[in-house]
Amino acid sequence: MLDISSADKGLLIPRMVIIDPDSDLLPIESPATGLLIYNTGSAQVSEGFYTWSGNSWIEMISSTSNLTIEQISPAYESAELYESNGYSTPTSISLPSCLLSYGWVNAAVGAVFGSMTTDITDLSADKIIIGESGLYQIIISASFGGSNNNQVMGSVFCTPEEGAASTTRIKFISRIQNTPDIVSASTHGVLELNKGDAIDIRFSSNSDNENVDIYILNLSATKVGNL
Repeated sequence: MLDISSADKGLLIPRMVIIDPDSDLLPIESPATGLLIYNTGSAQVSEGFYTWSGNSWIEMISSTSNLTIEQISPAYESAELYESNGYSTPTSISLPSCLLSYGWVNAAVGAVFGSMTTDITDLSADKIIIGESGLYQIIISASFGGSNNNQVMGSVFCTPEEGAASTTRIKFISRIQNTPDIVSASTHGVLELNKGDAIDIRFSSNSDNENVDIYILNLSATKVGNL
């Protein structure tokens, strides 16, 4: 173990020039994976600290590195809506027509990061509003009851900033055999979403005049990549 300490001195990493970041011949022949150098800069490769990945020289994160903006910041774009009721105090969503989907409108706002926002005043459904365009992981988890022999589908809907709501491929189906039963379901997927798009959960049934009683429900959207 190397332990260096000083109150008025620093560690000077070897300085050299990287011309081709994919070269394992220059500036060092057959560099070891993890080797650290300081590139003083060239027309091809900007100045900064670089490490050999085994295939190329990779710039380490700095205050001016594009890596900080494009790869780290997506992790801070996230939002959650949730509902958590006691065993005997669920909220009910009426499903009068099997041809229609009915929105979840009793959500509370959970953790919200970055430029994400929420809207829990929309009468059609409570929504998460996307703050930055990108690829988003959508996760739903639910515990609910309802009518006897009721087959329930929960679907994620997306509403563009200017446009009509439409269902996405992220769905689940569960069957409630008896009215007192509580069933659980979860699903997830990745959607390509644009700034201003809104996502929500809506429920439908395979028959008319049914209902869904919500005990626990969570909807989250987290940015996992750029477009």
